[in-house]
Amino acid sequence: MIKLFKAACLSFTLATVTGTSAMSASACNEMRFIALQGSEDSELAIKLNGALLVRHGGPHVNAVPADLLLEGENLLEMELTTSRADATAKAELFVGCEGAFPEEPGQNPNSLLLLHQDGNGKQSAFFQSGPVPQLSYLKAEPGSDEGLRDAIRKLLTAARKGDVAAYLSLLSPMINDLPLQNGPPPQMIEAMLTDLLSGQFDIIATPDIRIRKILKGRAYQVTTADNRGPITFSPKGSKDGAGFEVTQGAFWIKTSEGWKVFRL
Repeated sequence: MIKLFKAACLSFTLATVTGTSAMSASACNEMRFIALQGSEDSELAIKLNGALLVRHGGPHVNAVPADLLLEGENLLEMELTTSRADATAKAELFVGCEGAFPEEPGQNPNSLLLLHQDGNGKQSAFFQSGPVPQLSYLKAEPGSDEGLRDAIRKLLTAARKGDVAAYLSLLSPMINDLPLQNGPPPQMIEAMLTDLLSGQFDIIATPDIRIRKILKGRAYQVTTADNRGPITFSPKGSKDGAGFEVTQGAFWIKTSEGWKVFRL
């Protein structure tokens, strides 16, 4: 969901809040979201616990799930990059119903946190979250990124060989997390990957990648210069960006069995 609009000049608000909701637990499937608003000739980046959730240019309103939460203290960051003195940005953390149409930042009920930025610059705030599902990244121990580049090459090799079993084995934490997040069944993910690895796609690796420590050192995010995952699946025969592309291999944790992908 993207909606264009003109933003008014706003002052900066910083808050530290608890992750409680006034909504009835039986009203809907409650989720935390981040609503964001950018400006013309500007770029807005949103990070949660160090992980880049979205980077978007131009005037827009959008909302993304507040994924990658930690129990206890969490950090929301917003950066507006612009040459315009009148540019503004907002980011609002709120509790909403899954599938509901969110409002622009500052107008959502059950708001937990609101950040404003006028002109070029950054804002951030800590907030508290209650218990979260025991997802794979919560069990990972902080450590270095040694061996991560080799694991990315291993994922790429499996993709180029069309080895679905080997590819899926590197995604085992993600597959195990799906039932905890009401995600699609593993069979659906396997079918999607079987299609991607069927030979109908060119598989492109970007050698110039950035490795970013996230989630207080528990995990790493791997991105290209344009903030995409390091492995791209592009339909064969497509020209000038025709068709769709899929990028994968962005989120990794170190397990007892080595490096694994816990989010695509």
